[in-house]
Amino acid sequence: KIASQWLTTKPVEPNMTWVDINDPGVDGYEGFVGQMSKYETTNAQYCQFLNAALAASEITVIGNYVKCTTGFYAGQNYYQINGPGYNYDGAVNGGASRINYTQGSFKVDDGFENHPVTYVSWYGATAFA
Repeated sequence: KIASQWLTTKPVEPNMTWVDINDPGVDGYEGFVGQMSKYETTNAQYCQFLNAALAASEITVIGNYVKCTTGFYAGQNYYQINGPGYNYDGAVNGGASRINYTQGSFKVDDGFENHPVTYVSWYGATAFA
């Protein structure tokens, strides 16, 4: 797993369905061979990752951001806690951040556990992978 290059935490194994990808690419674009999640990563899955990384002191919360504290990505934002989402076409706070940090741990807003996680940076997605 990519995260093991930068994080020392024992990898969290959320319940995910993986598919094999063997894309040779096209002219000007590199291909990809590996595995990819069949479904979007949920708030519950990403929250599990954040709590494991927090327990290992590999992330910290500074203001409204979860930041990496160790390794190659030290100082980079992983997640924005106060991502506002949008109000459009009947949606109110659509796509808003649904993982909160209180009393030393991360928790998903009730009812949003199986919704796709939003406001994850490239660094946070790579560490999760």
